[in-house]
Amino acid sequence: MLLLNMTKRSIYCNDTKETVTSYTKYLKTVHWHNLRVKKLLKNPHCEYKDCDSIDDLNIHHKTYKRLGHEKLSDLTTLCKKHHVKIHKELRQKRKLKRKSKRKPYLVGNKVLKLTPYRLYKLIKKNKLNNKYEKITKLKTN
Repeated sequence: MLLLNMTKRSIYCNDTKETVTSYTKYLKTVHWHNLRVKKLLKNPHCEYKDCDSIDDLNIHHKTYKRLGHEKLSDLTTLCKKHHVKIHKELRQKRKLKRKSKRKPYLVGNKVLKLTPYRLYKLIKKNKLNNKYEKITKLKTN
């Protein structure tokens, strides 16, 4: 169960009754240590396709939805090489997703591809040449 605090997001571990305020601290909890041991005992090798390495194993979250009360199926055992590879692929997907949200805006006489949030931040910080510059969202096909 994730408890939301007004200032920080807390992670509550049901079984050990631990509460932490960051993912880094969560990885140091007794709850996480016990969960890692259970997963490693169940799957003592890399679960990446065509890899059966038993060296330098990491436990990777497939989802963070149940952080603090994960099911073993929410986790996967990976060797360091494949753990790094998976995170690299996830970063690339997030980057592409952000790019796909960019829309063209006509700002003065320039066309800028921005997310609506980035446009808002530029306006708020007065980073545009003229505060009263005309901003038009262009239609895309």
